[in-house]
Amino acid sequence: MKVNLGSGNRKLDNWINVDSDKSTKPDIVADLNKKFPFKDNSVSTIYCSHVIEHVDDVLDFMYEIWRVCKHGAEILILAPSCHYLYGAIAPHHKRFIRPGYFEIWTPPELHPNKNITENWTTVTKGARFETMYEETFNEGRELKFILKVNKEIKNEK
Repeated sequence: MKVNLGSGNRKLDNWINVDSDKSTKPDIVADLNKKFPFKDNSVSTIYCSHVIEHVDDVLDFMYEIWRVCKHGAEILILAPSCHYLYGAIAPHHKRFIRPGYFEIWTPPELHPNKNITENWTTVTKGARFETMYEETFNEGRELKFILKVNKEIKNEK
């Protein structure tokens, strides 16, 4: 299953388009600040364009993405770059997005800085992603991230 979170007027064919604004006629009307209306491990791909800067709690939002996705699912996130302040500082934006934004969700055993926060599992709510690709585009105004869901459990010895 492929899901377009926060589809608005950017609906994708052959995807499940989800938005809180019923006037945009999404396939599913849902508040992305709450539990997503999908079963655990049911989604293979998520597209999320200019949504993450609007959600109330990014940690809950990322956990919900992780929860509904299968291991290895691909997540494509587009967001305004904090380096383009005119677009990033908008009254309805709740956070800035910067390059490297998703590093906190890298599993400790894969993180280049092995001394990441001791309470990593608490901070990320256990959600684990690997950043596969990131770039700045549109003359530095936007960021593109491709994440992979990681649900492998590290065996402690």
